[in-house]
Amino acid sequence: MASDDGTKKPKPHHKVKAKAKEQTAGFIDFVREQGIVGLAIGFIVGTQARVLVDALTNGFINPLVGLVLPGGGSLVGRTFTVTVG
Repeated sequence: MASDDGTKKPKPHHKVKAKAKEQTAGFIDFVREQGIVGLAIGFIVGTQARVLVDALTNGFINPLVGLVLPGGGSLVGRTFTVTVG
């Protein structure tokens, strides 16, 4: 595809590819500079740690407490009052 002066015009899809590469490179630089990957990993590990603690509490600790406390059951719904002085 040539223009009136005989030079070739760049095809539109080349412009799109160049713009996409530029934006992708900018995003990758942002991720590297800001430590987003570390933040995401920390978030995932924290979420899974909460799931693990919930599973241990519901499957192991609450049944043991139910054996010790009168009336059976678990700590759910029980309250304790601590008075100082």
